[in-house]
Amino acid sequence: MRQSRLGAIAVIAALAALVLAVGGCSVGATTKEYKDPSVPIEVEKGSSFAIVLDSNPTTGYQWQFASAFDEKIISLDKTEYIKTEPVTIGSGGEEKWTFSAEDMGEATISLTYVRPWETPSEPPQQTEGSETTEGAEEANVAAEEGATVVTFHVIVVKKGSQTATPKKYEDEGQTIEAEKNVQFEIVLEANHTTGYQWQLAEPLDDSILEIVNTQYESSAKKEGEVGAGGEETWTFKPVGAGNAKISLEKVRPWETGVAPVEEKVFNVTVAEPEDATSEH
Repeated sequence: MRQSRLGAIAVIAALAALVLAVGGCSVGATTKEYKDPSVPIEVEKGSSFAIVLDSNPTTGYQWQFASAFDEKIISLDKTEYIKTEPVTIGSGGEEKWTFSAEDMGEATISLTYVRPWETPSEPPQQTEGSETTEGAEEANVAAEEGATVVTFHVIVVKKGSQTATPKKYEDEGQTIEAEKNVQFEIVLEANHTTGYQWQLAEPLDDSILEIVNTQYESSAKKEGEVGAGGEETWTFKPVGAGNAKISLEKVRPWETGVAPVEEKVFNVTVAEPEDATSEH
């Protein structure tokens, strides 16, 4: 009897483990927190994020919306106040506002720090699909009236785009077909020991593309050769749909009036992302 009971417990434990494995995306998940409004909040559709702001309710002040936000793009899940340790009389803490990313697009979240009884008691009307510019205008009005206002810019991107491995391109004859907010890389042969390196020959169209980073890696360690060349990897992020080009030239930066030893031009077509996922 005891063995059968132990066997049943083992079966239940195994089933529980299987359930956790299948639904593991929600187990141990962390919500990224943001405190600096100058840093854009870029999150994937279906994920959550939190805005954390210093607060002290003992003074009568609290955070509230300064303007409407686009509820098609983001939704408010909850707000909570967390006291700072150690707790003393009159000590403050933080307000944490947790949101969900509902759909791809851009939105703004404007919050104002006020004593509610010193301002109109009714919060701004949150109209569905309200324009970002309208929300910004409402926030500006609150700022002009002397209230502290912070505005966060939220960009909701395609699910999986932040964890996807960037596609690599080496052949300038191949058009780079990219999706907005999905990074890609251009890999170029280089040898920095000779003084030559790649640089932009023309400014990028910053309404379509931005540089994330550049990196040079020598192959000397792999090949065991002193002075061996390597590769420059340029990582780009499409920020808008359209056609653009990336013009690069290999030069010694300190030399002026000298023609580049090599030039490459990559044509880029950026499309709006297709939302292949509908689950939340």
